[in-house]
Amino acid sequence: MRDGTSVRRLPVLFVIEASSNLSGTLEVAIRQGLETVAYALAEDPVAARMVYLSTVVFNQAIVVNQRLTNITRYAVPSWEASGDASLGCALDQLAETLRFGFISGDEARLGDLPPMIFLALGSEFTDDWEPQIKRLRALPAMQHAHLFAIVSRQRVATLARGITANIISLEAASSAGGGPTLTPAILADRVTRFFDWVSQAVLLIAESQSQQAGVLTLPPLPPELIVVQ
Repeated sequence: MRDGTSVRRLPVLFVIEASSNLSGTLEVAIRQGLETVAYALAEDPVAARMVYLSTVVFNQAIVVNQRLTNITRYAVPSWEASGDASLGCALDQLAETLRFGFISGDEARLGDLPPMIFLALGSEFTDDWEPQIKRLRALPAMQHAHLFAIVSRQRVATLARGITANIISLEAASSAGGGPTLTPAILADRVTRFFDWVSQAVLLIAESQSQQAGVLTLPPLPPELIVVQ
């Protein structure tokens, strides 16, 4: 018999590229975005019980590998972006985190909620990462996972289609219709808005699951960001 009184964990995983393509202002904005998410979730009493956060940071190798940790004990990592990046190694590490950290349900327990996974990408990867994404998709944890990719450039969005249909571009909003020149400050502001949206989305899922709500609708994206079709 299942224990209906147990709080189900909500795994939230970030996979962040740390190549020279996401260095400088973008690197700082991403780290500050993680801090915003961590603070917002830890301060919410429902999320503080439910949310477990993991961070994988990568360039040509894994730079940071944080296992799923309750949000109240999570510490935002530090890294220095440089060089190129290998997407395959990041997907391998993500799969390992889910394989050993995700709790599947059975007759005695409900198990974890479907994970929310956010990839921050800025490169047109040249390594052979397709086998890794196939192995990742085969995991039980990925059956109902929410997988998003935020990309810094439209060219990266084409590659990201091989990973997920949920692609958010920093560049798309002003690439159509003669929008403002994409300065580092504008890109950083959009990164900030994206992480604010992540906080809202995770809080909404945590609250709805705690109340056993039915159909879930994520909050709308900020108008500066566009979902790539």
